[in-house]
Amino acid sequence: MRKLFIFSIITLVLSFCFAQQEGYRKSWALIIGINEYQSLPMLSGAAKSAKLIREKLVREFGFEPENVIELYDDQATRENILKAFDKLMDSKRVGKDDRVFVYFAGHGVTRTMAGKDKGYIMPVDGVMEKFASTAISTDQLHEFQEAIPAKHVFFAMDACYSGTIFTRGIGLREEFFSSKSEAIARFTAKKARVAITAGGKDEQVMDLADQGVSIFAFYFMRGLDGDADVNRDGIITSSELADYVSKNVRFRAPQNPQYGKLPGDEDGEFIFIKSREVAIEQKQPQVIVVQPKEESKPQPRRIVRDEKEKEKEKVFTPQTKLSRYWGYGFIGFNSNSHSIKNDELTFEKLEGSGGVVGFGFEYQVDPKFTLTLNLFYDEKSGSFKIKPFSSLSDNFIIKFGPDVNMDAKLSYLTLNPMMKAKSGGFYFGAGLALGFVLDKKIKFTSGYIVRDIYGNFIEGGTIEEEDKIEDTKTRFALPIGAGYDFKLGGFKIFIEARYDLGLTKVAKDSEWKVSSLQFLIGARYGF
Repeated sequence: MRKLFIFSIITLVLSFCFAQQEGYRKSWALIIGINEYQSLPMLSGAAKSAKLIREKLVREFGFEPENVIELYDDQATRENILKAFDKLMDSKRVGKDDRVFVYFAGHGVTRTMAGKDKGYIMPVDGVMEKFASTAISTDQLHEFQEAIPAKHVFFAMDACYSGTIFTRGIGLREEFFSSKSEAIARFTAKKARVAITAGGKDEQVMDLADQGVSIFAFYFMRGLDGDADVNRDGIITSSELADYVSKNVRFRAPQNPQYGKLPGDEDGEFIFIKSREVAIEQKQPQVIVVQPKEESKPQPRRIVRDEKEKEKEKVFTPQTKLSRYWGYGFIGFNSNSHSIKNDELTFEKLEGSGGVVGFGFEYQVDPKFTLTLNLFYDEKSGSFKIKPFSSLSDNFIIKFGPDVNMDAKLSYLTLNPMMKAKSGGFYFGAGLALGFVLDKKIKFTSGYIVRDIYGNFIEGGTIEEEDKIEDTKTRFALPIGAGYDFKLGGFKIFIEARYDLGLTKVAKDSEWKVSSLQFLIGARYGF
């Protein structure tokens, strides 16, 4: 048990150190993509662009799925977007050493008021004639980002949008560092409040016909793939990414992406560093550039007019399996509690221990709920001490004692479906367990003395017998527990404690049940 505890502490420390090397405690994101507008012209590539950006953040850049808020189409109402910002402004959730990335793909408008241009993003229920009450203005976005406690905030607006969101523009930073750790420390030492837009005032956002995404999203992802890393130091800064996206979008389309600082910026840099396992073995990008004889031409973001086209556009690339499906292995320790009722014997000690080892699969229904199925070897052995007792047989009295011991070896192959509710790294779970007996031996050891009915000594010694426990086949139980998981490299390490309440008898004709307090540790891997 001590070794298990020490190992757990070591893995926690390693995880903390690794996270600090990347410059942030936690990574948060708000991803919004809208095609199916209620009152505005419908779009075709916005939702897919947003989903692919989300997948890349989770798959390659360490954004935990539970820390990513996703709002697509009818989910992306003004009320829901404001609620999402409320969560990001909650200091109990988002810390001062965190980063927050916001991506919006949809309609944006610019209106001139009192001689000044003001930009708005349009939620799915936005109405052009009522933009003041149904849209979200740059002024509101300024208020939100200033209230977010994270040290770094980055807005990426894949929409026709006004550059009035910025306080001042930014050029490409040219600095040189002796090491990667020095660069990370420099970039993350100060607050960063930056934003990039897909275009300027009244510019039409363009889509790539053969990719089904906006040209802005296309080059944003290409930049994250590494093309934006100018000095090849493994760190993609927000200014490097903006410079790469701006140059390529301007070359391919009549758009002028704009990049600048927001109120509260202190000259920090929002940084992207690929997760260690992705950096070691880079997977093929989600969006593949096919270089035909003639380069594909960008086209204006298509408005869906036909019902057949609308159905076709609803078929988006699904969320990555990495964030939905997990396989894992685990080991653990059992502290077994046996309950035995017997009118002839008095048990002075009922305890036991055992081990657990197995594997399982997990499906993430949504960021807060998962379904799991475990298959594992489960040992429920016991060590019992019995109070000395006597037995009368054929005019002889047999006295057992003073040490009467019974050792039971019980082991099961257990199938265990569970449902878990998650909150950050913590989770709570409950389910059912069905165990099929593998081993069911019992060993009886005792000293004994045989006397006749007059009390005369006949013989004495030690008896030791081993036999199988009859009528033992299956075991039903109700496991309930809680755990915590954290990322370590390409894996999720989890520590879990659960109580496994036994419902069925060990043997049919006995009053013997066994339950366990279990401590588990394991590793999950997404696929």
